[in-house]
Amino acid sequence: MNKKRDYLTIGIRTTLIIFIPTMLMMSVIYQLVFGSTIRFDWFTVLMTLTFFLQLMIKRYQTHVLYRDVSSVKHLEHKLLDNNWEVTDRRRGGWSVKPAFDRPLSFILNGTIDIQYLNQRVRIEGPTLYVEALGKELLGESNHNKESVKTKLMILVSAFIVLMPFISESGILWEVKVLMHNVQASETPPLTFMNKTQRGNSVENSTTGGYGVSDDEYFYLIEYQDSLAKINRTTNEKEYNLQYAPDYWLGELNLVNDWLYYTNIESLNRIKIDGTDEQVIYDLGYLSDVHIVKDWIYFINEADNWNPYRMNLEGGDVERLLDVHAEELSVYDDFMLISYYTDDFENRLDRMELDGSGRQTILKSYAENVLHQDSDYYYIGDNQRLYRKNTKDGSEPELLINQAIRTFTLTDQSIVFVLAHYGDYYESDGIYLSELDGTDRRLIDETKYTDRLIKVDGEILYNTMQGSDYESLEKVDWLNLEAIDTSN
Repeated sequence: MNKKRDYLTIGIRTTLIIFIPTMLMMSVIYQLVFGSTIRFDWFTVLMTLTFFLQLMIKRYQTHVLYRDVSSVKHLEHKLLDNNWEVTDRRRGGWSVKPAFDRPLSFILNGTIDIQYLNQRVRIEGPTLYVEALGKELLGESNHNKESVKTKLMILVSAFIVLMPFISESGILWEVKVLMHNVQASETPPLTFMNKTQRGNSVENSTTGGYGVSDDEYFYLIEYQDSLAKINRTTNEKEYNLQYAPDYWLGELNLVNDWLYYTNIESLNRIKIDGTDEQVIYDLGYLSDVHIVKDWIYFINEADNWNPYRMNLEGGDVERLLDVHAEELSVYDDFMLISYYTDDFENRLDRMELDGSGRQTILKSYAENVLHQDSDYYYIGDNQRLYRKNTKDGSEPELLINQAIRTFTLTDQSIVFVLAHYGDYYESDGIYLSELDGTDRRLIDETKYTDRLIKVDGEILYNTMQGSDYESLEKVDWLNLEAIDTSN
């Protein structure tokens, strides 16, 4: 047989009858079990298919082998063995199929052609079967052992072939989540005792979660490696964590007497008195952490930035939507997710806390999304501040036509930080305006501010004094009175 035609036949049969159906079956099973679409990287798919084809061609390409036999009866005795099925008999020749290696012997047309002449036999067919028959004619074959060996080779080969898919598809991730949930289920449950049923305000959680408060203290993240608490009456400062090695803190929330925060690839909690630090989730990076009604909502960067939730002990981890989320804002009875589609189109969707009732609010880029009344405020294209009203169906309204680094809302105002052109780490002052962007007033000319923390009637923000000293200021947005709290 022509070698190219032989390779092409094996390649087409392997791809259409084995490889593609296997991928489709994996996708269906994954969707049914995990409720999400399996993710295949096409480069990995093509590389895996190439490897698989090479393996199949090596085992099943046409091969010719010659053997000496003592007589026709000896040959027929071997062919009547249970390992072979005679499909055609003619003068001086036979066509046989193996009774093993099914269903591949059917899929790849595993027929062997045998010709006998003068105590010599010519065997032609797929390499695997030709060599097996050749060994039997020499009396070397133990078919049971060969069968076990073949099955082991198939299992090892299948593992090698499928490993890239398993790695890319997220199956390993799902297994990790199942194991994590089993372990977390052993932790006694924690429930909210306060009336707000929130770990932090939406405004604070959407902008990094750098601070939260109770009746006595402000709890603040400083320098990303320290967790401070400041007495609201005396301004006295102490630390739950200070200059912690290998720490990068964020996403602060308060539940009863526990402070929740992220640290690089984990979610931790610590008592407000600085004791009993615990890691409750360590499966990878997470962002936009909101704690609402006994659930922790977050964007899971380890799983393609899908929105997730888990309970207050870090258990019952579950995916809410299979979308690549950019921003997450969770309110008491709904949430907002900014994401982009498979066609790389931006969307802002609103839905219930369980992911149902999904509706599209906006079809453009949006970050730091906040909702007030019937309006949605967000940083959009070119870092400008926009407002979208859903009642009148109007186009988004440009409020601040300058680059915004971050912003927050009060009942009456927008407080925002202007970005410094050409330098991400600098800012061009903190401003306050009306909710429509008018009547803009300067709060502080600081050249370094990356966080705005909303606490009751005050906004806390950081400033840089000199080259390396960070201080914290707070301002009453009603009278713009600045108060130093750095002592």
